[in-house]
Amino acid sequence: MHGPNVFAVLIARDMKNRAASAFELEHNSRWFSKATGGVAESPTIDSRKTTPADGSPSGDEEESAVNRLILTFDELLSLDNLQNGVQLGTNTTSSHVLLGHRGTKGVSSKQFNITVDETLRIWLHDYSSRHGTAVGHGAQNVTEVRKNETWLLAYEPSTMNIFEEETVHCSSLAFEIQFPNHAGASTGYIENLKAFVKKCQEEAKKSIVEPPGVDGLGLGSEPTTQMPSEIQTLRGRPLYYKQEYIGEGTFGRVHKVIKLRDGNIYAAKTFSRPQNQHKRRRDESEPEWLIRMRREFTLMQDNPHPNLMPVFDFQETPEPAIIMAYYPLGNIAKAGITDEGTYVSSFGQILDGLSYLHAKGIAHRDLKPENFVVEVQPFFKVVITDFGLAKATAGGALLDTFCGSLKYTAPEVFPGHSSGYGPPVDV
Repeated sequence: MHGPNVFAVLIARDMKNRAASAFELEHNSRWFSKATGGVAESPTIDSRKTTPADGSPSGDEEESAVNRLILTFDELLSLDNLQNGVQLGTNTTSSHVLLGHRGTKGVSSKQFNITVDETLRIWLHDYSSRHGTAVGHGAQNVTEVRKNETWLLAYEPSTMNIFEEETVHCSSLAFEIQFPNHAGASTGYIENLKAFVKKCQEEAKKSIVEPPGVDGLGLGSEPTTQMPSEIQTLRGRPLYYKQEYIGEGTFGRVHKVIKLRDGNIYAAKTFSRPQNQHKRRRDESEPEWLIRMRREFTLMQDNPHPNLMPVFDFQETPEPAIIMAYYPLGNIAKAGITDEGTYVSSFGQILDGLSYLHAKGIAHRDLKPENFVVEVQPFFKVVITDFGLAKATAGGALLDTFCGSLKYTAPEVFPGHSSGYGPPVDV
């Protein structure tokens, strides 16, 4: 086990041995732990003592099958250039951890930083690399290379690690990063972590107030804040970590997701591409399934209302998804509502949302308990969701498509029962 003096452990994981070789560089000697393969490199017991049984612990240090770096607080706090946290790259002057010598393919002189904010969350920032970085949470996003991006590595101490294995990729160099004491949050570890944050903040202030030498000209300077909200302007679409399955939606599945750029939680309705439509020919127009997805997102985005599900983002890659607000209590069928007053309030709020939609000529066409999500704080609220079957009508035109959930579908939607229908079928 690692004692409270350990901040992070970096474990070589790439197949080309690049990380393992970089870890062995003299510059990393203060952190380096050589792969032992379970073989003691020096006597650990007296020759007169009984040999311990197989599998018994041999002390606090973990035996490792691969090279690793163990970043300790006593070493970190002895450094004087922590204005951007722990710097990793190929520049021996600015990098605390060397990922190769200058000219190493795919690794910049200042590749990325690992920082801790005032809430004690841990972040990785690629401020200014030339080649970009990819951070994998579990098996997700490992090929999503980004420049000038931020990734959440850990929530506040004592929070269970929900990201599974976290890996950092710089071209073909890859390593796993662990924070072995973060979830346990012992008193000693928390004190060390706070001391590290304080040291970084002091160094950041010093670099601004008393810029030494050429650095005072601002040449090659980087952000000096520890707060992820104050880093350089982010580019590109956000990355999300798919955490857990919530339920089914029309044409898709809904998952709880974490936005890695800020740690906020959302719901994502993901869509599966039909078979043989993973790629588009150069002269091929957008397929119908993709048009339908965009239509659903646009309809929700263009119709904001307190009782309609808000949407924040639409993505085509790595898989098509609509990013929506997350309601932890789930739908009204699962919320355990029992009193009549709450049911009356629910009915009124649903009608308010429908009134707004119908005034714009929009029929939802799939209203049912599973498509009403609720929250109770700061007050009770019902929100209509899943607009996969919603349709806008123009000039009073009638719809004739048979769709919806059978138990909740209005009679006039069924074939042969009317010459067409409009938004009132929702009521």
